[in-house]
Amino acid sequence: MSKNVNAQNIDGDTPLHYSIKYKHLDVMQKLLQCGADINCQNRLGESPLHMAVKYADTVTLGLLIKGDAFLEIKNIEGSTPLHLAVSLNKKDHVELLLQNRADINAIGRDSCTPLHLAVMKGNKEIVELLLDRKANAHLKCFYNSNEGYTALENAVANRNKKIVALFLLHGIILERIYKNLVRKAPLRESEKKTDQELHLENHDIQVYKENLKVVDIAKPVGKWTQMVILNDGLMQRLAQLLQKEGDEKGYWQLFVKAQASTQGGAGANAATAFKNLYYLWFGEEGNKTQYLKTLEKEGINLANISSILHGVGTNAVTAFKDLYGLWFDEEGNKTQYLKTLEEKGINLTNMSSILNGAGVNAAAAFKSLYDLWFDEEGNKTQYLKILEKDGMSLTNISSILHGAGANASKAFKELFDTFFDKQGNRKQHLKHFFIEEKGGEKSFKPSNLSGILSKAGTRARYAFEKLHNVCFNDEGKRTKLLDDFYKAGFRPSNLSSALCGTGARASSILKRLHIVCFNEKREITKLLDDFCKVGFRPGNLCSMLSGAKNNLEKSLKRFHDFCFIGDTKRYLNRFLSEEESFTLSNLSKILHGAGANICPALKNFHDVCFDEKGNETQLLGDFRKAGFTPSDLSNILSMSGNNATFILRNFHKVCFNEENYLNHFLAEKKLFTPKDLSRILHGVGIDVCSIFERLHDLCFDKEGNKTKYLNNLIKNGRYKISDILHEQVKKASPIFLGKQNISKGDKVTNASSNSSGKTEQEQNLGSLQQVIQQ
Repeated sequence: MSKNVNAQNIDGDTPLHYSIKYKHLDVMQKLLQCGADINCQNRLGESPLHMAVKYADTVTLGLLIKGDAFLEIKNIEGSTPLHLAVSLNKKDHVELLLQNRADINAIGRDSCTPLHLAVMKGNKEIVELLLDRKANAHLKCFYNSNEGYTALENAVANRNKKIVALFLLHGIILERIYKNLVRKAPLRESEKKTDQELHLENHDIQVYKENLKVVDIAKPVGKWTQMVILNDGLMQRLAQLLQKEGDEKGYWQLFVKAQASTQGGAGANAATAFKNLYYLWFGEEGNKTQYLKTLEKEGINLANISSILHGVGTNAVTAFKDLYGLWFDEEGNKTQYLKTLEEKGINLTNMSSILNGAGVNAAAAFKSLYDLWFDEEGNKTQYLKILEKDGMSLTNISSILHGAGANASKAFKELFDTFFDKQGNRKQHLKHFFIEEKGGEKSFKPSNLSGILSKAGTRARYAFEKLHNVCFNDEGKRTKLLDDFYKAGFRPSNLSSALCGTGARASSILKRLHIVCFNEKREITKLLDDFCKVGFRPGNLCSMLSGAKNNLEKSLKRFHDFCFIGDTKRYLNRFLSEEESFTLSNLSKILHGAGANICPALKNFHDVCFDEKGNETQLLGDFRKAGFTPSDLSNILSMSGNNATFILRNFHKVCFNEENYLNHFLAEKKLFTPKDLSRILHGVGIDVCSIFERLHDLCFDKEGNKTKYLNNLIKNGRYKISDILHEQVKKASPIFLGKQNISKGDKVTNASSNSSGKTEQEQNLGSLQQVIQQ
């Protein structure tokens, strides 16, 4: 077969594209064996995976997925293969992609997710499949809309009652359109429901009427109403408790874990897991048992327990009891294990990161790791002493070993022995990374190394050695590969950003990146030179591509072609040609972490800033009139990545509405400027709207009068108000609290805002969502 196996025709199609289109499975397999690029895109941005969704069966699709095809690759329309499969109503293809962990909430053109498309297509089966898999039903699509709408709102607008009923059964309801959902409009014959469906729907509606606040708390959980149906009385009791007392300690999370871990089996398993866990914590009468009282009294964060027990399923009760029994005695007092961790300043979060996924082996894994760190008297062993003396923090180690689970102690010991000798001195390979050079710019920091090797887990030792051998020889001299990167202006922090989370694959990905950036003469390639000529620094590229992981070098190539070849180059050029627009530094700050989706992320951000003629949009103009510069907006949007467009649109909506929140701040010119607000809201991400609203309620009433809290800050006058609020937002994010601490002299007092703020349940949603997504 010809060595030019990746030759492209005028449309950018390769032989691999054609073999899939015309269903020649044997030719496709032969091409892949001969090195065909499985992620090569044609002029329409279609990869072989897109072609398989359009033209082939699930066998072909499965072979491409097994061959490491990138599931999140997007065509020029911003559609992933999952978007395409949904649009074409190919349920089997959708199911296969989801089974292989395609991003169920991938953001496409106009911010449409697969769930939006399924609703638009009216495909009830695919909607149900996506909801069963916990698709986020609260994201907004902006197709033909400036305001945006959720998938449920679209279903209501289209009067598709069967699909609306599905949302109800999965616990999703918007109070403001509640009347639309329950009104008695005439049904077509095909829309009439069975008696059982009507019973369940009526039951759901009644539950929502009685528990609207609790429903709002539970939105991110999914299948709320199904759990109500399965465990009627128990869930009602839990709902009342949550509504009355809040969820300060996060015990709702473990209920979610028990449910989520049994999704592959029958629904009854989820019900059993829920019921057993409920009785363990609340007993037959619905009163808190000793387990829950003890956890609350001792301030144990259940996010840590949930992380350790991840995947435990119907064994949740046994695993929880075993772990609890290690931590507390029969009277609920802390055992030596927890006392020692507390006394020695060991963060339980670091420990739970390493033990993540230990499941039914959680207690044994915890004890084994504890015994490695402490002796029988509770004194630190050499392992912890050496780490402290060396400056390699336990946080760095836990990042590398994240997910080691039941094999945590073995993985820890292996990595430790790779780093240090018996006397506690760094071994040569570790030393090589930290050799001090003039200026220190070419020396790795522990955080750089742990960032690259993050989540290597049980393969941490292997990952480290492979990375070392790519970067240094046995004498500690830099390899040509690392030297080339340094000469081109790359620094360890840049490489760490680009390779973040690549873990065991870091070395091979770094080698592939080198091939794209440098030629055989060790000169930078045209690809890298093109970026440098327009002002990109290596750090800018690494920041934007952070998160691409296994597709790093391919993402860089695609981004180059997007920026410098064909019609798509206009998107970058618009930013470059406008003197007062976003700079490359601003863009890299905003789009940090876009990774493999950098092309659609840049296009979408362009479209929110410029119209088709290249003029500034009204949205951007509104911010300019209010005094915001692109630099201010880049602070607020810092590290937004793929969500930048979504966040900017929503922030505009909350700033320029009837409530006049923004005007209330800017009216106090001596206290708040746009620059001050951008500093306060720096990098808060997707929660910027809710945080901004709560920040307003903390400082002003509805008429724009200053609250007691703000007046106290003004009186205090010791610190700049924007600095204080920035620190408060940082501590409280993603849920900004209704009560804040104020420094007053050497004392700390509490000042309430004018509003009641958010409930404790809502404060806990941030950690709840993180746990669900693990």
